[in-house]
This record gives sequence, C-alpha cells and structure tokens, in this order.
Amino acid sequence: MYTFHCLVNFYLSPISKLYNKIMNLLIGLVDRIVVTTPSYLNFVRFSDKVRLIPWGVDYEFFHNNRVKENGYNVLFVGQMRPYKGLNILLKAIKGLKLNLHIVGDGPDQYRYRNLAEKLDIPNVYFYGNIDDLKLREFYSRCDVLAMPSISENEAFGLVTLEAAAAGCAVIATDLPGLRDVVGRFGVLIPPNDLDALRNALTQLSDREVRLKYVERGLREARRYSWHETGRKYDSLYRELI
Repeated sequence: MYTFHCLVNFYLSPISKLYNKIMNLLIGLVDRIVVTTPSYLNFVRFSDKVRLIPWGVDYEFFHNNRVKENGYNVLFVGQMRPYKGLNILLKAIKGLKLNLHIVGDGPDQYRYRNLAEKLDIPNVYFYGNIDDLKLREFYSRCDVLAMPSISENEAFGLVTLEAAAAGCAVIATDLPGLRDVVGRFGVLIPPNDLDALRNALTQLSDREVRLKYVERGLREARRYSWHETGRKYDSLYRELI
C-alpha cells in the first residue's frame, strides 16, 4: 500500500516533472494507493487501485475554551520553508492593525526574522517549535489562522482543521487538496497574491464577518475524525489480506 500525499515541487521544474513521472509509474506496482483529498484522485493513474482516506483532527482536544486577547490576532503554524508562503504573509500585514504570531521552525527561520525587521513590522512574534498543549492555547487566543502556501507541496493542511476546531476563522490558498479541506468553511485566495491575502485579513478583522466562518469551521472540523480514518484503513487492510 502506498500513500500518495502530494506532487513534489523542488522549485526546479524539469527535476520535479521527472520525479513525479517516475513516481506515477512506480506506484503502479503496489496493490492499493491512498490519497487524502479528492483533488489528488485526478493526479494518480490506476484509478481502480485508489482509495480516498482523509486525515482526521482531534476535535475534542483542540475545541478548547476561547481566550479573549487584546486586538486582532492572526496565527501562522508551519515549517519555515519557501513553499509555506510566510514571506507573502509578512508583506501583506505591513500597515495593518493586527498581531501576527508565528509558530514553527525550519531552515529559513532567520531569513523570515530578518524580513520582518527589514519591513519594520513591530507586531510580529516568533515562537519556534512548541508542544500540542501550547499550540492549543495559541489557537484559542487567536482570531484567524493564515496558511498562504504557494506550491502543491501543501496538499492537505491539517492545521486548518485544528484551528477550525478551536474556533479560528481560516484563510488558505486555492491549491489542490487544500481547497478540498478549507473550501467548505474558510476563505480561499490565489497563491502568491499579496493583495488578496491583505484583503482577506482586513475582511476577517470584522468580528461579525469572522463569526460566520468560525461557525462553518466548527461544523466541518467535526466531519474529520481520526476514528473514521482508522476504520477506513482497517477496512482497506482487511480487503488486501
């Protein structure tokens, strides 16, 4: 069994295309292929072997009591890598009246810290890696989660479900996989579109507007259960055996 998570993007188009082509040939040797979102059903050959099994979210854990913080608080959770689009988010918030909380670590952390200083944005806070209890606290304190990813390396966006379960509104980019998850409850924007991201952040600064997205997110997050994910994998293993 092979889990096809996403297409690979090495930022060098010829290498990426060759890798993805070879991968698509090799997975024809397996008995079953699992994808996590409907969009990726279209990227895989051997459709008779493919099964759709979405990931889940621990709704009860992340559905914590909300904590009212001062001002308008936006959260980013993810690796410090180019495909996450954090540089777009940093540029988009310049001049906006909000606080940006950045959770995560990675090879480009210092580049983003330097960019925040260069842009002269005082309302940005970097926290590095944190445990799940602390992450739950951040979700409960922030109003919006922003996921401005720019490539198909971002294929599901599990943190969007965690944030939705915690009562955050969600902004994400319109990418395969990510749109399947967030499209039913969040605000989708084109990748690499600084103005669209800025407008979405401004739109959700209105509490009444934001609450409409929060309510949708709470309903949708309940649909993604780890128990159901496990049941589907159990059924698949039994089918193969």
